[in-house]
Amino acid sequence: MKADASIMMIDNAARENRITMDSQAKRNELEQKQKKHDQSGQTPTQQAREQLNNNPLSDHF
Repeated sequence: MKADASIMMIDNAARENRITMDSQAKRNELEQKQKKHDQSGQTPTQQAREQLNNNPLSDHF
C-alpha cells in the first residue's frame, strides 16, 4: 500500500516536472520569437503572450 502511494507521488512529480518543462520551453520559444521580431521591428501578438501568462503552472517559475 505504501509502495503504491510512493509510486503515485513519483508519477505525479514527474508529470508536473514534464508539464513545467514544456511550459518553460514554450516561454523560451516565445522569447526567441520576440527577439527576432524586435530586430525586424515587429512584436508577437498580445494573445500569444497572454496564453503563456494564463498557464496555471507559470507560478513555478
